[in-house]
Amino acid sequence: RAVVNRLVSIEYEGLPRDYLDTYLDRIAAVTPDDVLRVAEKYIDPEGITLLVVGNHEARKSFGKSWGEFNTIELSGLEAGK
Repeated sequence: RAVVNRLVSIEYEGLPRDYLDTYLDRIAAVTPDDVLRVAEKYIDPEGITLLVVGNHEARKSFGKSWGEFNTIELSGLEAGK
């Protein structure tokens, strides 16, 4: 059923018949420059909020280029509780 669904989707989307055969090669062909170009086109850095969960001290490794950090202290979340 999964294979038939995938083939129907490929046909419906108008993708080439060799789509599955060439999928991994096309993914491997994506370069860091490709990712950067698309990110610059579609992502507004001023509109992003990044949530980092973890050790408060670990955030120091991000450096200042990540912008301002707001720390929210949570209590009662010790491991095993």
